[in-house]
Amino acid sequence: MARFACGRPLVVIGLWIALAIPAFVFAAMTFRVELQEAYLVSADPTLADEQNRLNAEFPEPSESIVAVIDSKDPAVARAGAERMAARMAEQTKVFRNVFAPGTGRFFDDNGVLYLSEEAVTGMVSRIERSAPLFQALSISPNLTGLAVLADQVAKAVAEGRSPVGLTGLFIDASKTVQAQIAGKRRDLDWLALIEHGVSIESTRWYVVGYPVATGDADPMRHAVDEARRLADLLVTELDGRVSVALTGRPVLRALSPPVNIRVLLLPALLSSVVLLVILGFGLSRFGPVMIVLLVAAISIVIVTALALAVVGFFDRVSLTYPVLFTGLFGLSAIGLILRAEEAEYGGLGKRAALMLAAQALGLPLLVWLAGISLIGLALIGGQFLALKKLMIILAIMSAVIFLAVMTLLPALLSLQRPLIFDPTDEEDDRGHWLDGLMSRPASYSWWALRRGLAATLIAVSVLCAMLVPAFHFESPSAVTRNGNTPAERLFRELSTREPSLLASGQILAEPGDPARSLVRRLAVLPEVEGVRWVEAFLPTGEAEKRAILARLQGVFPRNTNAVEDIPDELLRAEIVKLEDGLRRIAAEPAATPELARAANELRRSLLLLDGNGPAPPSALRQLERTFFVRLQLLLDRIDRLSRLEPLTVERLDPAIYRQYVSRDGLWRIEVQPRRPDDIEAFAAAMRSVTPRVAGAALIEADRLAVMRAAMPFFLGAFLLIAVILPLALFRNLRKAARIWLPVFTTTLLGLGIAAMMGIHLYPESLAIFVLLVSFTMGAAALAESWYGAQPPGQGPLISSRPRALLLSAFLVLAAFAPLILSPLPAVQQFGKLLLVAICLSLLGCFILLPQLRVWTAPRRKSKADEDDER
Repeated sequence: MARFACGRPLVVIGLWIALAIPAFVFAAMTFRVELQEAYLVSADPTLADEQNRLNAEFPEPSESIVAVIDSKDPAVARAGAERMAARMAEQTKVFRNVFAPGTGRFFDDNGVLYLSEEAVTGMVSRIERSAPLFQALSISPNLTGLAVLADQVAKAVAEGRSPVGLTGLFIDASKTVQAQIAGKRRDLDWLALIEHGVSIESTRWYVVGYPVATGDADPMRHAVDEARRLADLLVTELDGRVSVALTGRPVLRALSPPVNIRVLLLPALLSSVVLLVILGFGLSRFGPVMIVLLVAAISIVIVTALALAVVGFFDRVSLTYPVLFTGLFGLSAIGLILRAEEAEYGGLGKRAALMLAAQALGLPLLVWLAGISLIGLALIGGQFLALKKLMIILAIMSAVIFLAVMTLLPALLSLQRPLIFDPTDEEDDRGHWLDGLMSRPASYSWWALRRGLAATLIAVSVLCAMLVPAFHFESPSAVTRNGNTPAERLFRELSTREPSLLASGQILAEPGDPARSLVRRLAVLPEVEGVRWVEAFLPTGEAEKRAILARLQGVFPRNTNAVEDIPDELLRAEIVKLEDGLRRIAAEPAATPELARAANELRRSLLLLDGNGPAPPSALRQLERTFFVRLQLLLDRIDRLSRLEPLTVERLDPAIYRQYVSRDGLWRIEVQPRRPDDIEAFAAAMRSVTPRVAGAALIEADRLAVMRAAMPFFLGAFLLIAVILPLALFRNLRKAARIWLPVFTTTLLGLGIAAMMGIHLYPESLAIFVLLVSFTMGAAALAESWYGAQPPGQGPLISSRPRALLLSAFLVLAAFAPLILSPLPAVQQFGKLLLVAICLSLLGCFILLPQLRVWTAPRRKSKADEDDER
């Protein structure tokens, strides 16, 4: 191929360009990337259908956005939660199933049924004891009735009796008077005067919302941004009396910068500059630099087009193919160029040097690239689709690289002018200065140090092999467990009480007895923390509690009596009577201290209302209205409590009903794990009861299990190729050992270093492993074959082999190591692993390989042995 390319370079170049142009058009039109985790493996169709049914009906519990509202005042905190929930519910295109536990009409009406039977009985008894007070006021709901009540209470207190509820009435009434004095209106809160339901005096309230999966590029991030906007608006409206903190998986993922091509702009710009510098520094001439870039561009365009034609689209694993391309192409192309240049420095012509280089490196390149391409055969029949795609692309890439290096590269190089040497130069002065520097004889100190380093690396690699079982795949959607941001700390706090924020199993069951039977079987599993379903929200003993509440029927009047306004002069008289009654209560020694203080405070407030003179009748009538306008609300509430209807699934809070009952009536059963970090055992236990269990966490566990199941075949294929390839290429055990040891040593060191760094493997990290093994194997094979086509003893004084290996490695580093600068954690980790892999490859090439050549060199016979043989 090289002979044909050198003889007809324009034909070869034209053919490659003719292939590259339609390939570029096809790649540009069909290029597609799918970063979702669902494309990594082929899922079980039954479970996938079940998950799709769940996703269509219900939001995933672990994908909720939780707004935590805190305030020193419990009433303000609850009001903030109600307002936040209402605002989020209005954004129907952003959130669905917004729910603030403990708030809303359903809880206000039926919350009493969730109390214990003893608590309900005590509440009814207290209401019954306060009935006389409210009966009297409902008959005459005006200042006259209040004045009569104060007079009767004063007499009752003098007799040693104290009506229930009167202290709270006087306190709240004084607040109403003081508000009117301040020019504000505050209606007397009759509902607060008597216990009539569940009162949650908490300074922390929660609002849970689920993002809607829309056509937005990143709907989760958009929902988080909208929740933050609403939280800031709430804090502003309530004058800073509340604080709102957001947490949940979507919030934690939003802490990372969005996946945007601009995030990679700085690393890409830095890579291009460093790449040109290294190429110029290593090749020393402008022509070869441009030729390398041109051949690389044409080759990767064709590789991309062929890959898209075969695999359809790229996922997060197969998208790493440019890393592999850079390593394989750089090693192959730089090796051929420098081997030909070395031959040209030795006195051969341009074409003869190219053909010699192709003859020396062609077979090793073919065997090496074909060998690593065969690894994909081990994945046939597996479900790890992303790794399959990567290995298919690797096979395509290997074929294109071999053909490009053996044809297009020699064709372009043959068009260059031959090297011109100064006749006065010595042979060892010809060549690149870096070759001369690296080809100097090693001192004894360096030789001893290299021997020690090589032995140490091999020993450490054996120890690193024990760290390999510590590796496990990390889900791309996993959240950090050791973050220190407020959202991360809050998430850890909440997830300990609510495991479904981390993971849960989801089951759709027929309503009624089938669902109840399934719940009983799931609840006894040791891996299950709790089971949540729609009937779990029905209160226990509901019929008995309603019977107790029915005792309130007739205790309070259902309506207040309608009374006519009295004349202005009589209105003033009633105020005077009220003040007198309050004075007598406050002065009565038999009154309790609380009642006396409340009566005195209300009397003082009424006197302040008069101010410098009697209050005008309009002010008194306004006070009368604010006193009694909300009394009917209390009577209605007591009447509803006495007539509560049976609570059924259909009458539950609509937010709860929508969360656990599908549109076609199926019940969703939510199972919480006892140990969210051992989701696989949880999934296995649940599927022993019902195989159709789904849920995002379980689907993710299945996905990771598929990836792990593919690893023994994948790693075994690499091991087999690494063992067989050197033997097939050289048919010499010594030479094969010089390839085995660098490959196995650097691989084990890489895995050990990554484990000690605490790096969790993401699926795309497999590309780094492929690069580490393939690059080291190829470098060792090319180094061993460098002078394969040249008669023994005719090698040059200065070799370009070290420069070829060094330059190839630095090209990969220059292209992708700047990814460490990316703000995306996954991309940063990819760059770190790449840096480790290439540095280890360099250690293998420049420490292990030279020392192995010393250790495995044939021993020379001593003079005594030679005499004996004679």
